[in-house]
Amino acid sequence: HRAWGLFLSAQADRYPDAVMRLKPYCAAHPDDVDTRLQLATILMRLGHWTDAETEINALLALRPYDAEPLTLKAHLLQHQNRPAEAYQYLIQAYEAE
Repeated sequence: HRAWGLFLSAQADRYPDAVMRLKPYCAAHPDDVDTRLQLATILMRLGHWTDAETEINALLALRPYDAEPLTLKAHLLQHQNRPAEAYQYLIQAYEAE
């Protein structure tokens, strides 16, 4: 499942299919951070901001000091027109590197 989802994620026109395959996989494997990062990124690219936020928050609960989910959270907050909060997450991401 994971390899298929990653293959599809490389093809933008196949993002919806990738989401359909990755969501059940991530539900069954909630600790698979790499696949959840892929899912969150695809959801953001599709503009599914609420679902992306759910994934990002779950990732941050698993790895609160990981630069990748911190950066995704910053991007999400910027999209929500919350630049001050986004900036704080970017600082955390930079410090996590």
